[in-house]
Amino acid sequence: LGLALTAVHGDFLDRPLRDWLDDLENGKTTKTRRAAAFAIGRMGPLGAPGIDSLARRLRDDDEPQVRDMAAQALGEVVLGSGEAVARRAWESAGSILKRRLAEEREARVRRSIVYA
Repeated sequence: LGLALTAVHGDFLDRPLRDWLDDLENGKTTKTRRAAAFAIGRMGPLGAPGIDSLARRLRDDDEPQVRDMAAQALGEVVLGSGEAVARRAWESAGSILKRRLAEEREARVRRSIVYA
Protein backbone atom coordinates (compact mmCIF):
# COMPACT_ATOMS: atom_id res chain seq x y z
CA LEU A 1 0.00 0.00 0.00
CA GLY A 2 2.81 2.40 0.81
CA LEU A 3 4.39 1.92 -2.61
CA ALA A 4 1.08 2.60 -4.33
CA LEU A 5 0.59 5.78 -2.31
CA THR A 6 4.09 6.97 -3.12
CA ALA A 7 3.49 6.56 -6.84
CA VAL A 8 0.37 8.75 -6.61
CA HIS A 9 2.64 11.68 -5.74
CA GLY A 10 4.87 11.23 -8.78
CA ASP A 11 7.82 9.58 -7.12
CA PHE A 12 8.99 6.15 -6.03
CA LEU A 13 11.07 5.47 -2.92
CA ASP A 14 11.24 9.22 -2.31
CA ARG A 15 12.91 9.88 -5.67
CA PRO A 16 11.14 11.85 -8.40
CA LEU A 17 10.61 10.45 -11.87
CA ARG A 18 13.25 12.75 -13.36
CA ASP A 19 15.93 11.15 -11.14
CA TRP A 20 14.89 7.64 -12.18
CA LEU A 21 14.91 8.71 -15.84
CA ASP A 22 18.42 10.09 -15.43
CA ASP A 23 19.54 6.76 -13.94
CA LEU A 24 17.86 4.88 -16.78
CA GLU A 25 19.50 7.00 -19.47
CA ASN A 26 22.90 7.59 -17.88
CA GLY A 27 23.39 4.84 -15.31
CA LYS A 28 26.85 3.30 -15.60
CA THR A 29 25.93 -0.08 -14.13
CA THR A 30 23.41 -2.73 -15.08
CA LYS A 31 22.02 -2.60 -11.55
CA THR A 32 21.39 1.16 -11.75
CA ARG A 33 19.63 1.02 -15.13
CA ARG A 34 17.59 -2.05 -14.14
CA ALA A 35 16.53 -0.45 -10.84
CA ALA A 36 15.50 2.71 -12.69
CA ALA A 37 13.35 0.76 -15.15
CA PHE A 38 11.77 -1.12 -12.24
CA ALA A 39 10.98 2.13 -10.40
CA ILE A 40 9.44 3.76 -13.46
CA GLY A 41 7.28 0.70 -14.01
CA ARG A 42 6.13 0.73 -10.38
CA MET A 43 4.96 4.29 -10.87
CA GLY A 44 2.34 2.95 -13.26
CA PRO A 45 0.61 5.57 -15.37
CA LEU A 46 2.65 8.33 -13.69
CA GLY A 47 5.70 6.81 -15.36
CA ALA A 48 4.28 7.60 -18.83
CA PRO A 49 6.85 10.36 -19.47
CA GLY A 50 9.42 7.55 -19.37
CA ILE A 51 7.94 5.54 -22.25
CA ASP A 52 10.49 6.76 -24.80
CA SER A 53 13.43 6.15 -22.45
CA LEU A 54 12.20 2.66 -21.60
CA ALA A 55 11.80 1.86 -25.30
CA ARG A 56 15.35 3.08 -25.99
CA ARG A 57 16.72 0.87 -23.20
CA LEU A 58 14.82 -2.10 -24.58
CA ARG A 59 16.25 -1.43 -28.03
CA ASP A 60 19.81 -0.45 -27.15
CA ASP A 61 20.94 -1.87 -23.83
CA ASP A 62 23.53 -4.65 -24.03
CA GLU A 63 22.37 -6.24 -20.79
CA PRO A 64 19.39 -8.64 -20.93
CA GLN A 65 18.45 -7.80 -17.33
CA VAL A 66 17.93 -4.17 -18.31
CA ARG A 67 16.03 -5.04 -21.51
CA ASP A 68 13.82 -7.40 -19.49
CA MET A 69 12.96 -4.77 -16.90
CA ALA A 70 12.47 -2.04 -19.52
CA ALA A 71 9.92 -4.19 -21.37
CA GLN A 72 8.19 -5.14 -18.14
CA ALA A 73 8.09 -1.49 -17.07
CA LEU A 74 6.49 -0.49 -20.38
CA GLY A 75 3.70 -2.94 -19.63
CA GLU A 76 3.30 -1.65 -16.07
CA VAL A 77 3.11 1.97 -17.20
CA VAL A 78 0.43 1.21 -19.78
CA LEU A 79 -1.54 -1.11 -17.48
CA GLY A 80 -4.21 1.03 -15.90
CA SER A 81 -3.49 3.99 -18.16
CA GLY A 82 -6.11 5.44 -20.38
CA GLU A 83 -6.42 4.79 -24.07
CA ALA A 84 -4.47 7.92 -24.98
CA VAL A 85 -1.40 6.75 -23.02
CA ALA A 86 -1.68 3.25 -24.47
CA ARG A 87 -1.88 4.67 -28.00
CA ARG A 88 1.14 6.93 -27.40
CA ALA A 89 3.09 4.01 -25.93
CA TRP A 90 2.38 1.90 -28.98
CA GLU A 91 3.31 4.72 -31.36
CA SER A 92 6.56 5.24 -29.48
CA ALA A 93 7.50 1.67 -28.61
CA GLY A 94 5.46 -0.66 -30.81
CA SER A 95 8.01 -1.05 -33.59
CA ILE A 96 10.79 -1.54 -31.04
CA LEU A 97 8.76 -4.19 -29.21
CA LYS A 98 8.04 -6.07 -32.43
CA ARG A 99 11.65 -5.90 -33.62
CA ARG A 100 13.10 -6.96 -30.25
CA LEU A 101 10.65 -9.84 -30.02
CA ALA A 102 11.88 -11.13 -33.37
CA GLU A 103 15.57 -10.64 -32.52
CA GLU A 104 15.77 -11.31 -28.77
CA ARG A 105 17.58 -14.49 -27.74
CA GLU A 106 16.82 -14.34 -24.00
CA ALA A 107 13.56 -16.09 -23.13
CA ARG A 108 12.95 -13.91 -20.08
CA VAL A 109 13.21 -10.75 -22.17
CA ARG A 110 10.88 -12.16 -24.84
CA ARG A 111 8.34 -12.96 -22.12
CA SER A 112 8.47 -9.36 -20.87
CA ILE A 113 8.13 -8.01 -24.39
CA VAL A 114 4.97 -10.04 -24.88
CA TYR A 115 3.67 -8.75 -21.53
CA ALA A 116 4.28 -5.17 -22.62
